Amino acid sequence: MKKALFAAALFLASSVPAFAADIAAVRIHADWCPNCKALDPKLATVEAALDDDVTVRFVRLDYTNRDKGALWAAAEKEGLKEVLKEYTGGKIKTGLLLLVNEDTNEVVGKEKSSATETELRNALLAAASL
Repeated sequence: MKKALFAAALFLASSVPAFAADIAAVRIHADWCPNCKALDPKLATVEAALDDDVTVRFVRLDYTNRDKGALWAAAEKEGLKEVLKEYTGGKIKTGLLLLVNEDTNEVVGKEKSSATETELRNALLAAASL
């Protein structure tokens, strides 16, 4: 019985994101992407300055090597594969920030690399309050 419970707990731990959040802030990053290079430092500043009571899970999916299989596997591990594929039509777009409601698994916002830190922060706060 203990082995079965341990196996079930291990399975659940490996298939559920690390913590529950209201919003997942998801970006597909590639080192060669100029929009990623513009977005990443602004997003890092916003993430560091967010209040503790705002529960946002920041997810960075790597596409530097243009490996679609690895990207979709990482998205699946984060519980985001289906919503990302549905939203993008299965195409991979780097340099965007998608805001996904963790309860409904729906995209509730999108920000481009041209967004300012203030715009990114406001979008995260608005999405988290939905």
